[in-house]
Amino acid sequence: MLDAIWREENIDVPLNYQSRCLHSVGLRWREWKYHVKLDNYDIYTTDEEHLAIVPDRVIAGQWRTLVQYWGQEAVKVVSKQNSIIREHLGGYHKMGRSSFCYVRSEIKHPTSLYNIYMQ
Repeated sequence: MLDAIWREENIDVPLNYQSRCLHSVGLRWREWKYHVKLDNYDIYTTDEEHLAIVPDRVIAGQWRTLVQYWGQEAVKVVSKQNSIIREHLGGYHKMGRSSFCYVRSEIKHPTSLYNIYMQ
């Protein structure tokens, strides 16, 4: 599918950038799907509620298919397992606008770079 997107949307972009561009498109697609489910599926409990309101930018037939897919027990089990795994990963490197050098200088007695990274 990504190759079809590349062929349709490629406007004077060197072929060397294809993998990077398609990677970026894949990340944005995954993020969009996450938000569609979070904002339109997870807030309701029954299929009737799910199907009553079709999100913007989603075709009604595709929304029905998604609701059926997300409602399957096997999919719910995998989703729950993935949530548990993500909770145990840790090590998120989020410093926001503060530079790494600034954070390191603010720590009085750094014991290791890992401790700086975790703050």
